[in-house]
Amino acid sequence: MVLFSCVLVIFLLLLLFVMSRQKCSENSENYSRSNVGDVKVFAIYIPDRLENIKNTLEGLGLEATYVPGISKEFLHPDKLLQDGIITPEWVEYSTTNKYEVDFRKPVNTGRVGCHLGHLAALTAFLDSSATYALIFEDDIDVPPETMPEMKIQIDHVLSEIPADAQIVYLSYCWEKCAKLIPASNPIFSHAVRPLCRHAYLVRRDGASVILETTYPMRDSGDKMVADLIQQGVLKAYVVNPSFLEIRQKRHPTGIFKSNSGNIKASQACAP
Repeated sequence: MVLFSCVLVIFLLLLLFVMSRQKCSENSENYSRSNVGDVKVFAIYIPDRLENIKNTLEGLGLEATYVPGISKEFLHPDKLLQDGIITPEWVEYSTTNKYEVDFRKPVNTGRVGCHLGHLAALTAFLDSSATYALIFEDDIDVPPETMPEMKIQIDHVLSEIPADAQIVYLSYCWEKCAKLIPASNPIFSHAVRPLCRHAYLVRRDGASVILETTYPMRDSGDKMVADLIQQGVLKAYVVNPSFLEIRQKRHPTGIFKSNSGNIKASQACAP
C-alpha cells in the first residue's frame, strides 16, 4: 500500500508538471501571437519577386501589407536631383573616386528606389495605429523546411522586444560584430552600425526619425540609418545570428540580381 501511494504521488506530480509545461507553452504562444497584433507587417517588392515574398510570409504565418517598390528603370539621376530626392552633394561625391576608399556609396537608381520603398512602408505604418512595423524586403531566403522553426523564432523576438528599442534588426550584414555589447536578453545585442534592411522591426518614433533625416538622400538608405545608429540618434538592437538568421537571395543574374549593384554576397559581420 505504501509503495502504491508513493507511485501514485509521483504519477500525480509528473502529470502536474506536464500540464504546467503545456500551459506555459500555450501562454507563450498566445502572448507571441497577441503581440503580433500590435505589429503591422510590410513587404517591399518588385513585381518579379512578389510570389517569392508572398509565399515566404504566408509560410511564416505573417499577414502583410505589400508595398510596391519603385523600379530603377523609372528613375533618372537628373530628375532625382531636380525633384530634391537626392542631394547635390551626393551627386558631386559620386563623380569623384572617393567612394572607392570611403564607406559611402555613389548615386545609384537602384539604391534610390529601394530607399523610397522603405520610406513608403514607414509612411503607411505611421498612418496605422500599430506600435511597431515589421518590414521585409522581397529577396529574403527562407527554405520551406525551416519555416516552422523560424515562425517560432520570430514570434519569440516579437514577444521580447526591448522596451527602449526604436529599431531591431532581425537579421543584418556587415555589422562591427567585435564591438557588439550583449543585451540583458541573450537573444539581442546592442547594435553598432548594421547594414542591410531585409528584415527589421521599427517603432513609431524610430520610423519618424528615419523619415525626417534620410530624405533627401545623401547616401544609400541602409548606410544613412546605420549612421543614425552609430551617432546615437536611434536606439537599436540586433538579433544574434545564433538565435535567428534570415538570409537574402543574391544571384549574379535573374530576378534576384541586386538592383543596387551589390555584387558581393552579404555576411553578418564586417571583416
